Amino acid sequence: MSPERAQELSAGLDGWLIEAFVGDVAPSVSVAVGIDEQVLATSACGLARVEDRTPATPATPYLLASATKPLAAATVTAVAARHGIDLDSPIEKFLGGVTLETGWPEEPPTIRQVLQHRGGIGAYFRPYYQDEARVPLAFSDVIERRGRVMSRPGERFVYSNLGYALLDELILNVTGQTPGEAMSELVFGPLGMTSGWLGADYSGPVPAAVPYAIDGVPYPPYDVEHPSASLAWCSAGDLVRFGLACAGSGIFLATISSPTPAPPITPEFRYELGWAVKSVGGSVVASHAGLMGGVHTLLVVLPTDGVAIAVLTNVTKSALPERLAKQVLEVLLPTLGRQITGFWKDDPNTPPSMAAALAAVKGSWRGALRHDGEPLPLELAFDTDGTVTARIGSGTTVPATATRDDNGDLAISIPCALPDEGHRTDTIELHLEPDDQEPLTGSAVASQTYDDRGRRVGDLVSMACQLHAEPLPGTASRGES
Repeated sequence: MSPERAQELSAGLDGWLIEAFVGDVAPSVSVAVGIDEQVLATSACGLARVEDRTPATPATPYLLASATKPLAAATVTAVAARHGIDLDSPIEKFLGGVTLETGWPEEPPTIRQVLQHRGGIGAYFRPYYQDEARVPLAFSDVIERRGRVMSRPGERFVYSNLGYALLDELILNVTGQTPGEAMSELVFGPLGMTSGWLGADYSGPVPAAVPYAIDGVPYPPYDVEHPSASLAWCSAGDLVRFGLACAGSGIFLATISSPTPAPPITPEFRYELGWAVKSVGGSVVASHAGLMGGVHTLLVVLPTDGVAIAVLTNVTKSALPERLAKQVLEVLLPTLGRQITGFWKDDPNTPPSMAAALAAVKGSWRGALRHDGEPLPLELAFDTDGTVTARIGSGTTVPATATRDDNGDLAISIPCALPDEGHRTDTIELHLEPDDQEPLTGSAVASQTYDDRGRRVGDLVSMACQLHAEPLPGTASRGES
């Protein structure tokens, strides 16, 4: 990378930021770029707090959402190194006696698998807004209700905030510290991240940016049951300091370039210890986005080139994080910048065949979802023309949509509502593993994107699923002869 390109970036960042900011829904945006162990440039514009017209500055901390996960992985890696813990140890050893329900007792999920979202734990997100009555559950209660291993550990990539709740408990039981205290001691402090904080309510040295919905309504403070997955705060410059540390030669680099690489999700994409890692034109591009109620963030690190980029906004969804990160890369590393189409996995050029998946499950199936420990009846029908219908509980039969997921499994999206007002559910997505054997197993993810006011992110919870084929009259069931 030439010094001229770095100088061009430093001189032009303010102008590019203002140009990109105009017309976006974000109340504010903050950007920082680091090269060769130094923060090269920072810039910010817009309002961190709209109500009192507080401007965003490069020092303004933002809630990071899932861009917290690289920080959590660094904390766990440092805890493991300090206490002599092998990341390939079963994570249950460090949960204070709490156990995970599993169909694979001889293959318990390891710490490494949980960091890589390959522990078999389901998807999960439940926000607890401070102006609402419900409060977060204790760890043991969350695990009792949701702590089921739904697929063989190591076999499938399933993005799981609940898995990172297990890491929170590991930190507490090993160190005697809260995850926030451990992150401060092992990451924020050593790297000089003075704005760093982990928790629902920011208590750092300067006022933080207020999260806003896309219609401009401010979010109330909210908590989650997995802070190390979602609740870190810091400025863009401090996040870049962390990114540069992960691009260096110290312990944090191992979170990106693990000596035990994760299996690929696509040929050019894998998820390592808290990082989404792509291979682009021979370069390693590590990143993590954060998208949650009132925030959209992105951290990008290029270890080989010693580059880190952070883009932080205080709105639920913005085009600015990817747009500005890509623009920075096109200036600093033009060839690589032009090759990058996005920072998450690319869709395959040849999608997996739906015909083969649907042929394997053709007919009618009946079984249940496991909802809060109780069976919830489920019926599915796959017609020869590809039509899919579903019926959940005592509801009516409705059309469903079939696709393929990241693991090549059959994904069935069903519009419905669970019999639990607390979940505020309007969609269930089944992830099924079609083959010629009974039963048909998998998991179901129930979610609602926004509440009935159209401005708050709702719940996302996972349930185990098992279905049996309904034989046609006069025929045998699958597996019978």
